[in-house]
Amino acid sequence: AKWLERAKRMGISSLVPVEVLASGFKTISGIAVEASGAVLVTDRAKGTLTRIDTSGRRQTLLARLHDPRGVAVDGTGDLLILDEGGSRVVRLGGDGLLSVVTSSLRQAQAIAVGPDGRVWVASRRVNRQGDRGGRSRKTRASDYEIARVESSGTLTTLASGFMDVVGIAADASHVYVAMGHLATEQRRQQTTLALVPVEADGRAGGVESLLPRRSLSTHGVAVDAVGDLFVSGAAHQRSAKSDGAILKRRRSGELSTLAAALGDLVALAFAPNGDLIAADSRHGRVLRFTATPAPGVVAPPFTNQASVEVRGSSVHGALVQAFWAPDLTSPVAAVTASESGGLFTLHTPVALNTQTRLSFLATTAGGAGLVSTPHTVFVVHDDRRPT
Repeated sequence: AKWLERAKRMGISSLVPVEVLASGFKTISGIAVEASGAVLVTDRAKGTLTRIDTSGRRQTLLARLHDPRGVAVDGTGDLLILDEGGSRVVRLGGDGLLSVVTSSLRQAQAIAVGPDGRVWVASRRVNRQGDRGGRSRKTRASDYEIARVESSGTLTTLASGFMDVVGIAADASHVYVAMGHLATEQRRQQTTLALVPVEADGRAGGVESLLPRRSLSTHGVAVDAVGDLFVSGAAHQRSAKSDGAILKRRRSGELSTLAAALGDLVALAFAPNGDLIAADSRHGRVLRFTATPAPGVVAPPFTNQASVEVRGSSVHGALVQAFWAPDLTSPVAAVTASESGGLFTLHTPVALNTQTRLSFLATTAGGAGLVSTPHTVFVVHDDRRPT
């Protein structure tokens, strides 16, 4: 395939197509993706926020930021930027106006917005009296906390005791924390990736270690549409600086490598079409790892059986999964597309005597690659005799 040759020329080993979306940055500190697919990049050294549209055209949105540390997109489409060395969050509205959301942070390193619109930051711990500078510069490495930024700008701590936090991501019920070294105090177990459950009342559940005792300094972290986790980082080496890699951790806990022989991937973000965007700070570039299109699917609109036979096609060797939408975290059926033509047949259960909304997604490389957008169909089940 042509993309394999291109990746080889770039010196990258990847399970999926990869390309350079943009280059020429100096010190990339964060990325995010808008609903349109445009990529946002903060550059610490240049003090800029840049938008790269889907055709590759660039626009400098902000040019006088001071040490920006990250960017995120909120539920309304406004942009949230960690500015002033991580001491505040500013909002760039659709009208171009800039406003301060909160200035109560201390050396914040990461910002994320979950699908429910909640805004999360990782910053140095601030005591209850609001003393942000009371400790000496030899602050313990475990002084990082994960906090929710309320609409009023106040901070609500979710969990604390994290070490060297470099990235966070969020879904509807979890916050994922990437750390450069070692462990969380709560678990007292070596890890560079932790999961913080967010309970219904907004409090944290027990912190879980996701990469225990694994020799990896993590940097970026992102969650895909089906809840699989992607993390970028590099192996710990004393003698030489290791090239970076992107690991995939499935919900089952299975680990695999998506790409290797990369630079310093400081941030990851998913585009609406399933593409994975990665910021390579060492080479000052933004990479795009391409997801496969949604599988083609043919399903009967009506049935009186408890399951339906679905036929379709995808890329060869792709893992095709069926879900009862809108839940995309628990597949009800799965099959691997044939290696010859990518065809598949899947027997999918349906809800009885009602309409079932079925979503089919394909993940390349037998499930080790990137997941597609869903192909959704509706099937009505009715086995009741007419009266």
